[in-house]
Amino acid sequence: MACSKARTLCGAQVPPLSEVKAASDARRRNIEIHSICSYAADPTSNTGVTSELPEMAPRNHLSYADHFGYRETELSRLGLGLVIAYVLHSDLAEGRENMEAHYSKMMVVLRALETSPTIEWLMFIDCDAFFTDFTTSLDALVDTFAPEES
Repeated sequence: MACSKARTLCGAQVPPLSEVKAASDARRRNIEIHSICSYAADPTSNTGVTSELPEMAPRNHLSYADHFGYRETELSRLGLGLVIAYVLHSDLAEGRENMEAHYSKMMVVLRALETSPTIEWLMFIDCDAFFTDFTTSLDALVDTFAPEES
């Protein structure tokens, strides 16, 4: 869905990034972060036969989760606490084992939503994406850009 006006998201005013709430002021939510880090060896790659991303990216993702005091626990999966859980998928979705990882994204999201009914928000971060802003929490982004009254 696209909107034509700048600073507008389908009729709602979108605040500038400078107005993102402080992490300490944000309401805690049940948020899960999912990522797939599965790369087959590729002898045609210009960057090497094996990718370093499956080693590097999960460390960054976990560092971000740890920074805000969020860790995957059995309690988070049972919905017994307001946490952000980081869930790393090292295997591709069933039936997609011989395909590239991006073909498994929607299956991962669907399964997570089906098995964790308490999830309020789900974020998928690609294995080649890194968190670089350790001052802004996901809760703060949700509070700023998707307030409850919208």
